[in-house]
Amino acid sequence: MNRIAATVGTSQTLSMAGFTEAARHHRSVADLDDLLVALTLDDGLGGQALRSGGLDRESMRAAIAATRSQRLSALGVSADAVEPDDSSARRTARCTWSPRVLQLFQSVPASRDFSASILRAVLDEPSGHVADVLAHTGLDRTELERVLDAAADAPSSQRRAATDVLSGSASAHVAAPIDTVWALVCDPARLHEWAPAVGEPAREQEGGLWLTNAPATGPDGRPLRMREGARLQQWQLIDAAEPTRVVWAVTYPALARANRQHLFLDLAPSAGGTRLQVTVEWHRTVSGGFPLGRLLRPITRWAANQGARSTAHAIAGTFR
Repeated sequence: MNRIAATVGTSQTLSMAGFTEAARHHRSVADLDDLLVALTLDDGLGGQALRSGGLDRESMRAAIAATRSQRLSALGVSADAVEPDDSSARRTARCTWSPRVLQLFQSVPASRDFSASILRAVLDEPSGHVADVLAHTGLDRTELERVLDAAADAPSSQRRAATDVLSGSASAHVAAPIDTVWALVCDPARLHEWAPAVGEPAREQEGGLWLTNAPATGPDGRPLRMREGARLQQWQLIDAAEPTRVVWAVTYPALARANRQHLFLDLAPSAGGTRLQVTVEWHRTVSGGFPLGRLLRPITRWAANQGARSTAHAIAGTFR
């Protein structure tokens, strides 16, 4: 993946996690605290460094709460802590970053390790807020930078696809044990809990097939426009190696010429949870070359990457 694509992907991951955190507190503007929590969930070097240093999502939340309480006490203000509302965490459509976080994002050049660059920029944030939060974690800046320098990407699953297969991939950190994640993604009855393309519980058919429909509306409640016949899907579990791999095949029974999709979910244990690698492959079901198909390959490849990214985010979001 080139640095532009890696930067865009990481920005989307951090934004989704940060907006989810802000929504838990009924805020429509996400700020530094939300970015700090989002970084603990990122699969890149920034998230790896934080988790390797012992900072996962819950410990970061605790440090942020302790910082807020200390500041209120210093002002002579006594306030009861308000419990966040996890049921609102998915309502992120109207969230945006605060001006200082947007400025921070804009100040960091595109790179393949964008989360590491963002974390370094956060450590240099001039208000002193991040330093105060870190003071409640037991991990000082020097130690974090040492861990950040030493962090390395976990090896990703490698597959050589056929030349006529278009594929896209994305990774994510999931804040849950690997066995728990595997149990979720290998269960046909739970497809609707994590697969963005599935809008209702699947119905079991003969031969290990499961029939379901795509969502009729988006997260914002607006109707989704879809090609005639594309809403009906047939899922089949074609590989399940506990607890490291799950492979699904997805076809469209109402569209005889529709391409077949393979969804690879590769899992590995990591600090604070599980590293998830999602790969989407589109296989042609009709032989022969079509000039229009070749012209559309860049768009199809982009769509495959977006599909992998949205699936990775959805699985990670299930445990937030």
